[in-house]
Amino acid sequence: MSTPGRDTRERLLATAEELFATRGIDAVSVRDITEAADANTASINYHFGTKRGLIEAIVERRAEALGRRRAELLDELEGTQPVDLRSVTRAMVLPTAELVHDDPSGRYYVSFLSALGDHPELMPVLDAFEPSTDRYLGALARATPQLSEPVRVLRFAVAKDVANRVLGQTNGPLHVWIERHGIRLDDAVGSVVDMLVGIFTAPVSVPSGV
Repeated sequence: MSTPGRDTRERLLATAEELFATRGIDAVSVRDITEAADANTASINYHFGTKRGLIEAIVERRAEALGRRRAELLDELEGTQPVDLRSVTRAMVLPTAELVHDDPSGRYYVSFLSALGDHPELMPVLDAFEPSTDRYLGALARATPQLSEPVRVLRFAVAKDVANRVLGQTNGPLHVWIERHGIRLDDAVGSVVDMLVGIFTAPVSVPSGV
């Protein structure tokens, strides 16, 4: 791909990521993206094929880097016994927080991931995270032996959604609501880790009739 082609592709990715994050996926058309990116209307089709192909490319654009950072944090925990749940939870939260803090556009990516949660039909595009997710779930299993796999996976799904919404949607409904009640998240990472540790250590209810 020529340099102008690479530049156009990157511009489309960055523009779409921001628009999807701030407006929602359904509210953004291909024309909205190409106009904001100063690209011709055929450029989406040329570079990505479809709007879904564009969404897949946005996910893949940062998934490897996030997975690599998470792997570094998990490497530090290898061989430790017992496995510290707080450290494992931090390994999920910290890479996301670092992306938001270190990259001016990182917040858009994390908020975009939250927006994907409203579209079950798009969940397969998150398969780009599967290698790092599988390893993370293995570490989480060692830190939460009291949980069955179905309970653990459900709580993990809730936990990563909470982390994305708190860390990525800094102007989103959750932050607006707590600020209206006079609350400031001065330590968002610590607050999120505390919350998620609580989720993973919450007791499991006994089914009625047992």
